[in-house]
Amino acid sequence: PILSPAQNSALTALRTSFLTHRCTLLQGVTGSGKTEVYAHMIDAVVQAGGQVLYLLPEIALTSTLITRLKARFGEQVAVFHSRLTARQRTELWMGLMERPEAYPIVVGARSALFLPFLHLKLIIVDEPTAGLDPVKEVAFRGCVHELRDEGRTVLLSSHILSEAEALSDRVSIIRDGRVVETGRLDQLRHLTRTSVTA
Repeated sequence: PILSPAQNSALTALRTSFLTHRCTLLQGVTGSGKTEVYAHMIDAVVQAGGQVLYLLPEIALTSTLITRLKARFGEQVAVFHSRLTARQRTELWMGLMERPEAYPIVVGARSALFLPFLHLKLIIVDEPTAGLDPVKEVAFRGCVHELRDEGRTVLLSSHILSEAEALSDRVSIIRDGRVVETGRLDQLRHLTRTSVTA
């Protein structure tokens, strides 16, 4: 599918950000068009021979997303979550080690972060700490920092600014389907709205 001008602007801003920053946040409300931007990024990584990990907060809520990705990428999409049988999880694990080209896109819950990717080039993290207890949140943030330090590209999607500040080098804000601001969070603080009614 063709991107709208606003989505194309977001994609360009992300690609530019990834030239100098390993971890970038794309902020936008549900339905703002982020998924299609992600799909274009996924396509570029897969075409270049890389692997993509798309992490989601709750796999039970993702059937629509998985259906959308499978409609676009077909059998290139593998799914990993706790409801798979031990055999299914083992088959995916071994497949990633023995035939990584057969599994260029993995969609899964946070536990998929520990799969043995050989050519992982992009990690998309949708609402990364939703539902985590504080100890697991700290551990997850540590994993993101390690991946970034290894040179992996991490794309986060979150509505929580403290999370953006802790995990991201750059932030892009989407409003009404278009990127309205991009920069470091400290540069974007002037955008906050405060209203008091008595």
